[in-house]
Amino acid sequence: VGIESWRATTDTCKNNFATLNPLDEADIPASNGNLSIDQGSGGWYTLLGTQYVSSGKWYAEMRIDRLGWIMFGTDQTWLETSSKHIGGQTGSKGISLVYNTGSRGDITYNGTSSVYTGGDATAANGDIISIALDLDNNNVKFFKNNVQQYNLDNLLELGEQYSIGLSPYSNVAATINYGQNPSFSGQTTAGTNAD
Repeated sequence: VGIESWRATTDTCKNNFATLNPLDEADIPASNGNLSIDQGSGGWYTLLGTQYVSSGKWYAEMRIDRLGWIMFGTDQTWLETSSKHIGGQTGSKGISLVYNTGSRGDITYNGTSSVYTGGDATAANGDIISIALDLDNNNVKFFKNNVQQYNLDNLLELGEQYSIGLSPYSNVAATINYGQNPSFSGQTTAGTNAD
């Protein structure tokens, strides 16, 4: 498949990608270069990315390796990662797309569940969930397998630092792609994002 070429990337100012932050207080060990998690049991924890941004356009995607309770989205960098999920802390203006083995596919925002509904409520192993974050225009878009699920305006706190990450609950595994490996180590991605 040719994945060897993606095992290491040259370190340049144009080729610097985020990973899941192993220094977050979450009790989730990351693997695969801090891009994958596998949580067998526990409570809500969060791993945010290592790049904190307050402007610009950002994109990331997550592949569901084993479906369980999982949230994928963006939150401010002061989120209590050891006990809160993305979007689960009032005041953080965090936002996430929620999936589990039942029927979810809704948005959690700023401490409130199911703020927005209407997205595809099903998910399966191998699905690719994506986020397009536009901090200059205060817009967040969520996709599932390259099909837009939500297009949300004016929910983020302008000027604050955000990071894209994931929040697993239990019996869930996922791999995140911040751009460094568009093949998910040899697996298929949902495609690319274009403005």
